[in-house]
Amino acid sequence: MLLPKKKPSAVIGIDTGVKTGFAKWIPAENKLTVIMTYSIDWAMLVVKDNALFYDFDILVRVEDARQANYGRQNDAHRARGAGSVMRDAKIWQDFLTREKIPFEMVRPRKQFTKWPADVFNRFTGWKGRTTSHGRDAAMLVYGY
Repeated sequence: MLLPKKKPSAVIGIDTGVKTGFAKWIPAENKLTVIMTYSIDWAMLVVKDNALFYDFDILVRVEDARQANYGRQNDAHRARGAGSVMRDAKIWQDFLTREKIPFEMVRPRKQFTKWPADVFNRFTGWKGRTTSHGRDAAMLVYGY
């Protein structure tokens, strides 16, 4: 974990997985400005580009499935891909550490994941289309 020394100019949320959720929150404007879904390699390029744009005055919050305390108890859960999401969290941690981009690994919270689009839009005021991955990433940064 590498945290910024002051309130960051931008906070980026990452929902790990084959389809990587990406969201950007601008604290000064108190709003979400981007919610997207990318491949992991493209998401890393976008994060690095944002870090350079904001002169590393950002914080990346990555959902870390390794810290989950629900749903990991059975083999069926791992067979559905939980192991790869855990591996992706480690890949993100290594990438952000190597690039010296401020980040924190965040424990998944069941009550803030997998919201239907209409509920998410009412809660956040977001008007655009989203995927479940993008919404999960947005909930990591919303209101930061």
